[in-house]
Amino acid sequence: RTEANPKTGGFQKIISLTVDPDYQGLGIATNLLLLLEKEAKSKKRLGISLTCHDYLVPYYEKHGFTDEGLSESKFGGETWYNMVMEF
Repeated sequence: RTEANPKTGGFQKIISLTVDPDYQGLGIATNLLLLLEKEAKSKKRLGISLTCHDYLVPYYEKHGFTDEGLSESKFGGETWYNMVMEF
């Protein structure tokens, strides 16, 4: 079960960030992350948390997230990693 984000404070939780393969490499995900960070800060969040596949860990680290290890999520029978950006 996914919990709703609070109106202000706490962490902004992101379930999925996906860019169509035809549009990858154009900076779309980077711009989305910048907008998410701006929005989260405007709502006085402590940071942003998300889960991702192992091959995306370096991408999110490059954008200021910290790898907090394996997630408890088993969504889709996949292995997920917890990533957190604290403000």
